[in-house]
Amino acid sequence: MAIQDLINEVNSIQSKKQAIKEAITAKGVTSEGKLSKFADEIKQITTKEPDWYIVNKFRYDNGNEALYVRTSDKTAVYADKYQMVEIGGGVTRSNSISNSFNSYYNDDLGITNGTYFPRETAYRSFTTKDSSSVVFDGHNDNLKLTFNNGKDIVFNDVNAYNWLKGYRNQPLADFNTLYLKSDGINNEGTAKTLKDFLASSNETRMSTLGEYGQNPLLLIDSSIMIQAMNLRKMPKTGFIYYSDKTVDAVSLIPVLYTNTNSDIPFYENKEQLYGNLSPGNYIHLYVNNSFLLIVFVSINFVVDSNNQKHKNIEVYIYNIVKENKNNIDFFKLIDKPFELYLTFSNKTQQQLQQASNTKVFRNKVLEANGTPEARASNFLTGSDALLEVSASKITNGRLPVRNTTANLFKKNSRADNIFRYQTSIFEGGYIATSLVEDIRLNKKIAGFIHLNDDSNTMFPIELEKVPDEIKNNPKISYYRQYGYFSSCIAPNGILPERNNKMMVFVKDIQGDITCFYVKKGNDYITNDMLSTNPKNTQLYITSDTESQQYLTTKPLSNIWTEINSLNKDDFEAYSEE
Repeated sequence: MAIQDLINEVNSIQSKKQAIKEAITAKGVTSEGKLSKFADEIKQITTKEPDWYIVNKFRYDNGNEALYVRTSDKTAVYADKYQMVEIGGGVTRSNSISNSFNSYYNDDLGITNGTYFPRETAYRSFTTKDSSSVVFDGHNDNLKLTFNNGKDIVFNDVNAYNWLKGYRNQPLADFNTLYLKSDGINNEGTAKTLKDFLASSNETRMSTLGEYGQNPLLLIDSSIMIQAMNLRKMPKTGFIYYSDKTVDAVSLIPVLYTNTNSDIPFYENKEQLYGNLSPGNYIHLYVNNSFLLIVFVSINFVVDSNNQKHKNIEVYIYNIVKENKNNIDFFKLIDKPFELYLTFSNKTQQQLQQASNTKVFRNKVLEANGTPEARASNFLTGSDALLEVSASKITNGRLPVRNTTANLFKKNSRADNIFRYQTSIFEGGYIATSLVEDIRLNKKIAGFIHLNDDSNTMFPIELEKVPDEIKNNPKISYYRQYGYFSSCIAPNGILPERNNKMMVFVKDIQGDITCFYVKKGNDYITNDMLSTNPKNTQLYITSDTESQQYLTTKPLSNIWTEINSLNKDDFEAYSEE
């Protein structure tokens, strides 16, 4: 054999050795590149899919930004973590941020269903700590994981597909909430328009989703997307407010794709439907077979174990149902504007679940957003009541056997027993949740009294808490029923032999009682001011500062006329549940 042929043969062997080494390495096995080792190294190759890594940004309740890494690699949590900071000319510096990550492995297995994966694939995850100050902004949004074998996994341009709302300390209207507004659902079942009322800047783009036609897709905070990926039931997690000013509390139920429900749209053909969208996280609404669906779409990137980047489209779908699990009345949505509020914050979900009046909760959301609903009146605000009791002056110290107070700001003011004094029972009318909550917070409660059904005996009043020795007198027996907010007037007082001041009792949802005197300037409304014969006396009370101020701007007789001219049917907070 000629020397040159021998040289060529050696070179060929070296090339083949290098090719075999690269092939073995590509399978995730370290190779020494020696012929004698290839057999053993090849035996180490398994048929399992290569490891993969996905990174998302999210925000903690304290406002700190965080990174959330999903991966099939159990060892990834132990890798060194670096933030690659651009220093110019395409050069980066690797700043260690390992200490910013949780030191333990978060063993929270989940499922991702993206286009990169041949099937739904299990993952584990780990995150930066909620005390971390790492911020991936500007060009400093590259994450590198370095393993003990020297392998690097690099994520570039993390911000490009992870949009975060600006932080503000308003749990009812923060980055974890969506307050969607739409002009209605069209005949094809698609929302005509879609915007987030809580976001000062986000993107809505119209996209043709195959047979589903034109759909507005709204860019959402990646914190919400991460929580939507959990595909868990979320009871009473929001509300729908209709054009007729009615409201339904709503829950989210995950829709899981199976062969038996293949008519559920958007799970299949992800690339065909969403492939033209820029990287990011989106939602859109769709009505299908009477179901109102919210579709979450994440267009992200997977980095595989060879540090190759792949586009990944994930879709997660929820059915929006009423609190009682019935379907939304979609006829109220067809060609009619509506609002859809959804919260993914555990704290806010608890507030909503504890709220007895969803309409009042909606008003609080608007106030937290800095966009309170315009007032139709300074009365019927959701923080006031117009209590009425039939009363007359007593001279023998004997109280009537039954004393019933109604709230004229309720369409149906059913009676609720509040307390008994000796042989006398005092019943109260239901009042607004917000008013009772303000009373518990010791806010100023003021208003006026319309004595003896006579506009000539109207006076500004303020409620003053009674001493505990009066409230806790052993002659008083309180009814401790739970579940109602109610109030009653004791027009003659409850200790006639010692004290004839008019009193007001308020019961909260736990059955606890707060007790007040009715104060008129430096004096009090007393039994002596009542008429000889039974007549109705009305007491208007409010915790709303604007309403209290408004009462001072005109004669109370004019205020009384204004209140009686209100159309209570147009008001929301006092409509019966």
